[in-house]
Amino acid sequence: SEVEDLTVIMMLVGWVKYCIPLLLSSDLLCLALDNGLARTPPLGYSTWNFYPRVAINESTCYEQVDAMVKTGLRDVGYKVFIVDEPCFTGRDSKGNLVENNMTWPHGLKGFADYLHARGMFLGTYTDQGPKTCGKCVASEDHEMQDMATFASWGVDYVKVDSCNRDVEPEHWAKFRDAINATGRPIVFSIIAQGQKDSWTWGNVTGNLWRSTGDIMNSFGGFTSNLDRQESVPSIEIYAGPGAWNDPDMLIVGTKTMHGGSGITVAEARAHFSLWAVLKAPLLISADVTKMEQEFLDILLNEEVLAVNQDRLGAQAKKLQGPPGGDRLYLDNCSKSNPYQQWIFNSSGAVWNCQLNQCLTIEDCSSSSGAAAIMYSCFPKGNGCHYGNQIWRYNDSVHFLTANVSSLCLNWRLQQAQCGTGSSEWLYNDGMLMAASSTDMCLTAPGGSSSTGEIYAGPLEWGAYAAVLFNRQTTAMNITLNFTDLGMKNGSQCTIRDLWLHENLGVFTGEMSLEVASHDVRMMVITP
Repeated sequence: SEVEDLTVIMMLVGWVKYCIPLLLSSDLLCLALDNGLARTPPLGYSTWNFYPRVAINESTCYEQVDAMVKTGLRDVGYKVFIVDEPCFTGRDSKGNLVENNMTWPHGLKGFADYLHARGMFLGTYTDQGPKTCGKCVASEDHEMQDMATFASWGVDYVKVDSCNRDVEPEHWAKFRDAINATGRPIVFSIIAQGQKDSWTWGNVTGNLWRSTGDIMNSFGGFTSNLDRQESVPSIEIYAGPGAWNDPDMLIVGTKTMHGGSGITVAEARAHFSLWAVLKAPLLISADVTKMEQEFLDILLNEEVLAVNQDRLGAQAKKLQGPPGGDRLYLDNCSKSNPYQQWIFNSSGAVWNCQLNQCLTIEDCSSSSGAAAIMYSCFPKGNGCHYGNQIWRYNDSVHFLTANVSSLCLNWRLQQAQCGTGSSEWLYNDGMLMAASSTDMCLTAPGGSSSTGEIYAGPLEWGAYAAVLFNRQTTAMNITLNFTDLGMKNGSQCTIRDLWLHENLGVFTGEMSLEVASHDVRMMVITP
């Protein structure tokens, strides 16, 4: 079909663009992790966000697995369980990883057996550096040995992080080759936080790759990751069966995580729908034993899951809405706009409460011209990332100075030499106003779109899935013209609402639906 042909073409474009240059420059094949796995986005559970990182223990994991079986999550497809992280305590005399017998008395091998007996799969975690993000033993210079160990334990999924070492694609290529060498089918997840344009090399290295930083537990947290991913032009062409963009795990049903505010049921429905249509991995990270039924019902929606698991594997494209990304901009000042509210905390970080993120100099740079972006707030002592989030505001000259460089933020939203005019800011009522005109204020990315947002993509059987998303604080009508899906003007389509579980009828030319605040309407559109 035309839809299938389009998907094949998109995958070939990515291969030609990023593999052919390697062939020409090195006479080496562009090796994908051709393991036949993850032909649809992974579904499962990860311990990282909800539990206290390295404090996760086997008894808690067994409880969560039992709850996944009891609630029906396993039966609708959530089958991989990722222990993130088990925190290995060291290496033995032969260099093999040593498990913590206090927190994992039966070891990961015993847990793998428990999962496999229930039709589930074991995932685990390491890092491409000498230490993990939790400061435990990692796999630098032990890639082959550690992947062989994981295979011997029955591991089915490996997540490799990017702490404590520079991000370079060849580091993950070592893990790819080590996984291939085990002979065991293991899904490979690359956690490069979107650095070095991970989507351009992740699809020839692993089965999925993080396209963003870590997700935060708030409405602004998941929309920030959405915006970062969707700010990449044509990012959908890099994804397809066996290879997926990963904007991080789900925060559905997680009320407290990273000190975040949590999300409402409507926001959880929006988050889940967007991740589903974007063909993101759907990894729960919440206490399933205590999850409220209204959140469970979201995760158990089989019609939405069917869109995510559609075998065509075509990631939806953003058809309408603001450009997104992590870039700041100047906009008309409004006291009611939460994206213009800035708080200077005691350490000097400039925090936007809507996004729960901090004003940051990009790429840990102290050079003139480096851009200011929004990024997750780092704790004190976290290297250059923390240093590039510290600012000084001078009330007398109205300069906002980056502590790391002693350069000032100018109205181009870059570091520059401090001077009058284009680097003066007035701080008033929580807003940072360009001093030349109090009508223009510093604005964080991800603000509301007056026309709403639309994400849509093709399904295997010739229909389309679409999500209409409203970030505003009041309800709005959002209109999708069928010509934006490549149809002829005046085409007739049957519309099914995946949350109401009912057909809405036949629409001609377009559909216009009311969408509640911070909510979505998710449809299957059949010509």
